[in-house]
Amino acid sequence: MKSPRGSGTIEEWDRPAGGLRHLKAERGKGSARLSWLGDGVVYLVLVALLTLIYAPVAMRSSDVLEIGDIASRDIKASRDLLIEDHQTTLKRRKQAAQEVSPVYDWDPGMLEPILRQLKDVVTWLESIRTSPGKSPPEVIHDTLTMRTEAEVSVRVLEALLVEEDYPRLVKSIEGWLLAHSNQRVVSGPEVLKDLRRGEYIVHSLADGSEERMTGASQVIDLGDMRRLLAESAAGRLSGMQLLLREWLLSEVQAQLRPNLVLNLTETSRRSKAAYDAVEPVFFQVRRGQMVVREGAVVTGAMQQKLEALNRSHWSDTTFFRTTGLAMVLLLFLWLARRFLLVTSIAFPRDRKTSYILGTILLVVALLSAITFAVGQGLAELFQWPVGLVVYLPHPALGSALASLTVGARVALPGGALIIGTLLSFLTALVANGGLPLFIYHLVGSLVGGYSLRTCRHRFDVLRAGVWIGLVQMMTVPVVELLAGHLPSWNWTLGVGMAFCSGLLAGLWGLALIPLLESMFDITTDSRLLELASGDHILLKQLSLRTPGTYHHSVMMGNLAEAAAENIGANPLLARVMALYHDIGKFTKPHYFVENQSGENRHDQLVPSMSKQVIMAHVKDGVELARRYKLGEPIIEAITTHHGTSLLQYFYNKALPMATSKGGTVLEADYRYPGPIPRSREAGILMLADSVEAAARTLKSPSPSQIEALVRRIVTSRIADGQLDDCRLTLREVAGIEEAFIRVLTLGFYHHRIEYPDQIKQNRASKRSGTNGVDKSRLTPLAKS
Repeated sequence: MKSPRGSGTIEEWDRPAGGLRHLKAERGKGSARLSWLGDGVVYLVLVALLTLIYAPVAMRSSDVLEIGDIASRDIKASRDLLIEDHQTTLKRRKQAAQEVSPVYDWDPGMLEPILRQLKDVVTWLESIRTSPGKSPPEVIHDTLTMRTEAEVSVRVLEALLVEEDYPRLVKSIEGWLLAHSNQRVVSGPEVLKDLRRGEYIVHSLADGSEERMTGASQVIDLGDMRRLLAESAAGRLSGMQLLLREWLLSEVQAQLRPNLVLNLTETSRRSKAAYDAVEPVFFQVRRGQMVVREGAVVTGAMQQKLEALNRSHWSDTTFFRTTGLAMVLLLFLWLARRFLLVTSIAFPRDRKTSYILGTILLVVALLSAITFAVGQGLAELFQWPVGLVVYLPHPALGSALASLTVGARVALPGGALIIGTLLSFLTALVANGGLPLFIYHLVGSLVGGYSLRTCRHRFDVLRAGVWIGLVQMMTVPVVELLAGHLPSWNWTLGVGMAFCSGLLAGLWGLALIPLLESMFDITTDSRLLELASGDHILLKQLSLRTPGTYHHSVMMGNLAEAAAENIGANPLLARVMALYHDIGKFTKPHYFVENQSGENRHDQLVPSMSKQVIMAHVKDGVELARRYKLGEPIIEAITTHHGTSLLQYFYNKALPMATSKGGTVLEADYRYPGPIPRSREAGILMLADSVEAAARTLKSPSPSQIEALVRRIVTSRIADGQLDDCRLTLREVAGIEEAFIRVLTLGFYHHRIEYPDQIKQNRASKRSGTNGVDKSRLTPLAKS
């Protein structure tokens, strides 16, 4: 099982105290810091993702204007360009397509099917008439009952049956129809009008030849063709019976169809070919030539030039600008990390912190980009000024989340100044708002980092969002004035969007905080409130199985909370750390004096065995904390609340026993394995543990005795080096002592045994006036 913060195994805790400093140095060089390889991978992935999110919008040109917009500045061509004149090109292509002559298919064999059908009828009738054994009435009856292609009446049949020269009849019909075989016939007068308007092409279906023609002098419609056939029939079929001639004419006119028909498919194909054959028309724009003047209304030609300039600008500089953005992000993140490590001593140096901040950066960046895009769409839909959508994104969410998740003690440098600055820069870059917009988002980020340092209730997140929105509302007029915009009613919409930005930050925070807690096992104030409730199973077990330890923990919580409030640390964290710091004791509760009601089990144990039993409560507590996922702050409280302090009672007990046997006892063997406290809250916890335990030994405590006790214990812990890593200042140590004294003078404690060395030190302190502290061992902090 690993120890807290990955600092070695549990077995390493049993090493002599002399090796603790070396072990601490090894842990500091190893898992407490990211390796250079891990740093490189994390940074490159983070930079790549941020670049992927922001490059498409950050690279957008600022000269995107729509037709009818008013140009806010002069725009000149930055390079020589050949720009396609889309309007002229389209006009010429349409003209070329319209000039294509329509194609008409001409079928010279229009009358051949009709002639073939009439020949078949005549031939068939001739074969019936010559059939033996049938009289003419029988032939007529058989003919009428059979299905024929032409409708033949009884009278017509009688006329055909009496015809004696069938070859002459067929020849007459051929001469009459073939005389009109080359006639071009269209469907109606409207087609003739179309032909007279211009040139057209006649495509012969017989031989595939084409003839370009103008006018309709050689073309008639179906009505004229029918009249022409009637006139010619009167001359060429004059030798026939009138009834037979009329029948032939009616049959031909009924089956007549136009033989000059428009071919839409071929005409469309030739029109498209002519359309595509027209080359694009270009006009030249010289470098430095004015494209749009300030205040001018953008026309179609102006927009065309701007689009060409933007396309060229994109194609020429995309790679370089994207590379530049990636380099800026890489440099900024590297400098930000160095800044935090050098200037913020309290900033965590573990890998999880880097992952948390990187995730916050990515998520908030993506949300801001999406919000900006959605806001632009809504502005266009409701006809709002698009320029005011720049106030809608919420980079302040990043600093607020960093403040809450990484910790209130490093919220401002870790959240607002780093996360907030980077997100404000990127958001201003996306919106093309420049320095004024960067200031607007940075102010919101500062408020976000400050307002969400603690979160006792879920509503605190929404309250922080409201504060962000209110401050951003007040910043909008300042930003507009800095941008040189005159006051207008549009500012009202911008102020509303600024407030909505804060509300969105609060709503997204409500959704993201539980997710971050789950992903990275973060102990936020909300989680601490859950742990502080008496419903947790470990606290129930602690109160039932070890009531003395539970009471000790509760009283310690009062002391730690008051001290944390007095010096500006996290009082809730200090209280929860106190409640759970001794949970390992309920595995062997009767070996601890606060849970003993009679027999002391250590009387039957040698000091070395008692030491092992007592120190084991730290290991057991860590195992329980990990099993129930209490979080890293609670594990830190369990492992550091004794630091590397000496187990004085059993050490003093072991000394005479070893002397009587001619042996020696090493002090390092009776020291806790550590590590010493690393945070202010952990340092407070160590002092509260020692003070609360010692205060129980006072039989009739007076305020002066309590004050002397508190100062003596705090001084001894400082002299022993137990507070070297928790970064408590002289002013804060004095504030802790003052809080302890205030709380203890109001409390009541049950009696606890005094250690032999404490009795001797009390007597010596009365004689010397030094409270039993060896001045030669005091550090400068303790002496002061």
